[in-house]
Amino acid sequence: MDTGDLVPGTQIGRYQIVDTLGVGGSGTVYRAQVQNMRQMVALKLMHEGHPEENTESQRFAREAEVLRKLQHPHIVGLKDYGRAPDGRPYLVFAVLDGRSLKERLEEGAMPLAEVGKFSIQVLRALEKAHGMGSAHRDIKPDNVMLTDREVKVL
Repeated sequence: MDTGDLVPGTQIGRYQIVDTLGVGGSGTVYRAQVQNMRQMVALKLMHEGHPEENTESQRFAREAEVLRKLQHPHIVGLKDYGRAPDGRPYLVFAVLDGRSLKERLEEGAMPLAEVGKFSIQVLRALEKAHGMGSAHRDIKPDNVMLTDREVKVL
């Protein structure tokens, strides 16, 4: 499976790759600029040569359909989805200003009030998804973003 980075300037649909935000098990997340705009987005592109390419491609499509319907203040919303020129699926999200829960936990213990506030927000997001018949499948500190005011589950 190739998890290599796309070079800056690569065009995927109407998005131009700027840099890499992170690499996961099924895909790489890039910061990309919307064509003819200054707006930045996070573009998740499935890894090339994924060992279970058909299954993973179908999972991306299901994820896009669920996220398109799933609107919640503590879930990062889907902006767009499509297929790259080579056929790999991609998902497009807002770029969040903040840091992951993992990064925050590496700094040390969190105040109890902060833990309670963030826990309630994560649980509300998961409750919404579960209420729609969807399970997250990869809830972990890397997939929880802390912004100035709230939590966003990725």
